[in-house]
Amino acid sequence: MNKTLIAVGVGIWGVMLILNFILSSSLYPLLNKDAGTVDGVLLPLKIIEIVAFVITMVGIFRKD
Repeated sequence: MNKTLIAVGVGIWGVMLILNFILSSSLYPLLNKDAGTVDGVLLPLKIIEIVAFVITMVGIFRKD
């Protein structure tokens, strides 16, 4: 179970990092380079990254 949690957490984390990079680079020109607006739009991705980090840490530290 621990390896599964780690794999799921790292997988979600990796996808969110890639999406964050792609979306931030494509949204800056559309939103007139206003960093506050882009950060507001990407906030759900950051929340999902935090959840993925927690899932990964549970998988690492959980004892079976």
